[in-house]
Amino acid sequence: MSNTQAPTAALVIRRTYKASRSRVFAAWTQPELLRQWFAPPPGWTIPEATIDARVGGTYRITFRSPDGTVRIVGGVFREYREPERFSYTWAWDDRDRDAGEMLVSVDLRDHGDETELILTHENFADQTSYARHEGGWQLSLTNLAAIL
Repeated sequence: MSNTQAPTAALVIRRTYKASRSRVFAAWTQPELLRQWFAPPPGWTIPEATIDARVGGTYRITFRSPDGTVRIVGGVFREYREPERFSYTWAWDDRDRDAGEMLVSVDLRDHGDETELILTHENFADQTSYARHEGGWQLSLTNLAAIL
């Protein structure tokens, strides 16, 4: 009998924002903007974010909880087409949280004075990881609306 689990389905979230594609794109790729909305739960902060937004460029985001716990995620940009699409690998520094590298893709579609965002997060280790990331993304994307 094998202990291998079937891969968990990709997480796909769609949101529409009252902002231009270029403004939404900048909120993801400019560290000073990303730090304002990316930390999901109330009380969490992003004390540090570095982003080299280009194919092959890297990013690193440090999250700090209200009790001082630090989590770091980082990866490499695989695609970068401003202002319509980018994708990057996603891996936690503390590997016990998730097994291996995941992939996040963000597509931005122009709808007049609004932008539809389609976030796809793939390659989850298990259903627990999927659920944890889904909750985080939902909160973060709500935060994004507040700064746009």
